[in-house]
Amino acid sequence: MKEIEKWDFQELQRRYGLLLNRFFEIWEYPDVMPIAEDEIEQEYTINSAPDPTGKKLQYFIFKDEKIVEKEISKMYYHVIRNLFQEKPTLFLNSELKHTLQITANPMDLRMRYPISETYFIEANIGNNEKFRRLRYALTKCDCEDELLISYSKSTSTPQ
Repeated sequence: MKEIEKWDFQELQRRYGLLLNRFFEIWEYPDVMPIAEDEIEQEYTINSAPDPTGKKLQYFIFKDEKIVEKEISKMYYHVIRNLFQEKPTLFLNSELKHTLQITANPMDLRMRYPISETYFIEANIGNNEKFRRLRYALTKCDCEDELLISYSKSTSTPQ
């Protein structure tokens, strides 16, 4: 080992440079391409999702089941129908019945969607209202984190 006559800042910098060069010889940088931010799939909870206006889905995950679906309305029906099947009493004996416009008489609704053999919900609502109702229902069922949403990269829909 070589004896160092003087240990000062310049000698420390020289030594640091030698060690750094050896480090990079041993552990070279991998040849990788960074992923562009717009290529990363972004998943949102119903509470953190951006405004759904003019957007299409890529998929949604509800209770660990990934469903590839473009239409927000189909996600809405799927989630409400499943929650209703799990806890019908909660839906029929609470504010949820009024908020979701649940009825056994399909003629009470402008456009109906069946959530069971005997009950229907209003289907003629916009995506923002669907999100509002989903937030409310998921909160009442203690399932706020059970729904993840990923929007399609091409988000605009014809108006």
